[in-house]
Amino acid sequence: MSTTASAAPPRVRRSHPAVWIALAGVIVGLVVAGTGGALGHNRLLFAAGGFLSCGAALVAAGVSLHRLLAVGSLTGRRAATWLGVASGVLAFVVALVVELSAGHIPGFLGSTEGSFVLAGPIEEAMKLALPLILLAAGPRILREPRLGVWMVFVSAALFGVVEGTMYVANEAIPSASSSAGAATQADADAIIAVLGPVLTTLERTVVELMHPFITVGAAALIWLAVSRRRSVAAWIIGAFLVAAALHSFNDAVIGGPWLRAVNAYLPLLANSLFVLLVYLLWYRPQVRRTIPAELAAANPKRWRPTPA
Repeated sequence: MSTTASAAPPRVRRSHPAVWIALAGVIVGLVVAGTGGALGHNRLLFAAGGFLSCGAALVAAGVSLHRLLAVGSLTGRRAATWLGVASGVLAFVVALVVELSAGHIPGFLGSTEGSFVLAGPIEEAMKLALPLILLAAGPRILREPRLGVWMVFVSAALFGVVEGTMYVANEAIPSASSSAGAATQADADAIIAVLGPVLTTLERTVVELMHPFITVGAAALIWLAVSRRRSVAAWIIGAFLVAAALHSFNDAVIGGPWLRAVNAYLPLLANSLFVLLVYLLWYRPQVRRTIPAELAAANPKRWRPTPA
């Protein structure tokens, strides 16, 4: 008598390409930026290091989101991607012009502290501007929440890559204490020349993740409001205000001059904690609500949709 063994279900190998993309890109970016400092404040290498490191972290976040939302199965994904690119370019250019112009405003809003506060509403408005126009007047297919979230992610991530690259390219290397002896001074300057751009690159890599995490959280609420026929205007205003407040808090408090005056490493630690909290308490809870129930089994438990 022959027996037939029951076929075991195939094992699904869970790979995490996002982790390796981020790790490889950040390491290479830090090395390139540090080399730029060692070679005498080479801005081209600073920019390349910032682009590689910030870009890798944001691409990794995009790869993860693309898989979680199953964007590859959506009709209109290519259009949403290219519209996101256009939105990101437009958002950065307009935000840069507006923020530079705001510097001429008399009083607090024209001060350095005022620019930190204004950055939140200006940049969040610009990243959402074109996607919201397309939501209202574009093809109906772009009202699909997952497509809307993906489009806004691309917009915000591109904004972050360009901003991070510019910050690192403009890295200013501080000089060591002049009280040291000549030999000690030379050694200290050589270390600072490398350490300065490396720390700036690492800090901007962390900070630029804030752009998609904050803006996409708002976009998820807005697109869900449209799909569920809720009071769209109220949801747009509320989501935007939360995003702008989070952004301004990061720029004015965490990224302001006060923490940096206490300790050079404190802003990096504070930024890392803030971005992690935004991811856990704002980005992930909102985005996972856009994931259809039929995709729940394919996603980790923490990324399965919750009841509306």
